[in-house]
Amino acid sequence: MTARKLDAFERTALGRLAQVESLDPGAGTVLGFGRPALERLCALGLAARVADEPGSYAITSDGYRCIFGMTQAEYEALPLHHRPPPLRLWQWPPGA
Repeated sequence: MTARKLDAFERTALGRLAQVESLDPGAGTVLGFGRPALERLCALGLAARVADEPGSYAITSDGYRCIFGMTQAEYEALPLHHRPPPLRLWQWPPGA
């Protein structure tokens, strides 16, 4: 599978998902991206629809891997001052 670089909308959406537990783009806030970007992230396996919250999305472990090069559990296990910044290039699958 050829790696695909995330576009600006997908990158904004994925970064926002990494900051919250779940996100509903229909909540009336200006986000800088829409459902199409979230659906593309879902198709890549980087985000998922939240089953008990219709219209909401959440980041997956692969989403964290795309941003930081490690899963959410690995990232959060690091001390705050040792957590890496986001990778420069967000692509999926990584390193392909």
